[in-house]
Order: sequence, then C-alpha cells, then structure tokens
Amino acid sequence: MCHAVEIGDVANDRHSIRQVDMDDNLRIWRSFKMGKLFDLIMLDTRNYDRSITTLNWNNQYIEDLKDDAGRSLMGSHQENWFYNQLSESHERGATWRIVGNQIIFSRMNNSAVYSNELNADQWDGYTANRNRTLHHLYSNEIPNTAFLAGDSHANWVSDLVWLDETPYDQATGTGAIGVEFAGTAVSSSGYGAGRSIANSTDRSAALVRDNRELQWAEGYYRGYYELFISPEELNAQYYGKPLHATFPFVDDLYADLMQALRLSHLAIPSI
Repeated sequence: MCHAVEIGDVANDRHSIRQVDMDDNLRIWRSFKMGKLFDLIMLDTRNYDRSITTLNWNNQYIEDLKDDAGRSLMGSHQENWFYNQLSESHERGATWRIVGNQIIFSRMNNSAVYSNELNADQWDGYTANRNRTLHHLYSNEIPNTAFLAGDSHANWVSDLVWLDETPYDQATGTGAIGVEFAGTAVSSSGYGAGRSIANSTDRSAALVRDNRELQWAEGYYRGYYELFISPEELNAQYYGKPLHATFPFVDDLYADLMQALRLSHLAIPSI
C-alpha cells in the first residue's frame, strides 16, 4: 500500500477544517491514523499559544531569547499532546510518524544566502522546544519520524538529529532518528531570486557545507513535492519550474529523495 501526499493539500488554507475541540475554537492541531502504515500528526506552530517571534523591529531581542527554556512554539497543552501522540504511535506499532508543521525544524545556518545566519521565526528561535522534542524521540527510542515543513520559500532535506547531544555521522546517517522534508512555494521567490541557476546551485552547496544535518537544499525552482509512503521507505519527489517560468505550470521532476526504513538516513540518487 502506498500513499501520495501533496503538501499543498495537507494544510490548504483556502478550505475550512472540521473543529477539533468544541471547547477550543482556536485548535487546529490533530492527528490521523492510517492503519499500521503511518500516523499523520498535524501541528499548529504559527498561532496557538506561541511565544513571541521575530517582527523585524525585535529581531535582536528574539535572538537573545531563543535559548530560553520557557519559550514554546505551541504552548504546553499542544506540546504535551504532541509528545503523547509520538509515543502512542510507536507503541501501537505504526511504521512511520509523519509530522506536519509550518516551519523548518532542523538547525539552519543561513549565512551562505542571507546576511543573518539565524532565522528565529523557525524552530531555531525556540531551541528549548526543539530540544524537548528531540529528547522525547531519543529517550523513548521512537524511530522513523518525518517532519514536513514549508514557509521558507526553499527546498530542504535534512537528517533528524540532535546535534552536540548524540553522535552523528553525516556520511552514513548514523545517529539520526528521522528525516525532514521541506518544500518551497509555487510562486513566492526564495534565495534563488535574482541569481543564475549556477549561482543558486553554488549557494545551495554552501548551505549543505555549513549545516551538518542538511543533505540537500535548493532555492531556484518553485513548486511542490509529493511524499510516497510504503512499509519499506519514504520517497519524496520534488517538482517545479524556474523562478522565471510562465504559466501554464507544467511540472518537472527535479529531485527524488528516499529515506530507507529504520536507517533514518537519506539516500540521494543521481538525477
């Protein structure tokens, strides 16, 4: 059995969603069980009880606060629910845990493409919350977790790893406990805007160089990715067109990335 998930359909803000909790009309976080194949855990890392984020005028203030233990992307109610969902999924024997959230989970040094290496609007601005999440995964030995993310207007694929806390081999993936797939937008520009494809490719290579867990990055193309899920593997296929492409939008497959079952590491074939 194989499921294809288009990220644009997972959290499509053009359509209403069923209210999860009659006593909490702000809650959109929820989960879905797909047999023993996977659990889809959808978070709200944008609005629900989130500690203050960057608003341009307060960037330095947030950078000073980013490691504060009290900061949370989702509030204690949702955060505790999230950890319970991860544990229950593992205990019931689901092969995969697919976590949908709005922003990049993995640590990211952006200095190769932006003047400020830190984007504190992502999980990088909430390091205690990220550390609590990784601690829960590692201490409970919960494998095969895949984070799905967007918002950054670029494509990223990373090993899910607790850097500086657990041994990690970038070449083999030893020490990683999962993977993160992040997609670009269909039309919004990314770090490839105003660059040639060659320069954009060089900047992508520099990002991979500067971030140990980052296995692949791409900022020139606009599009989406599909995630194919089977008991043996996850396979993310990225489709897109260059920034200057005109409509009609005809999809081109330009990356095919796979995470093998229980290896918790990416296999990146030549395309």
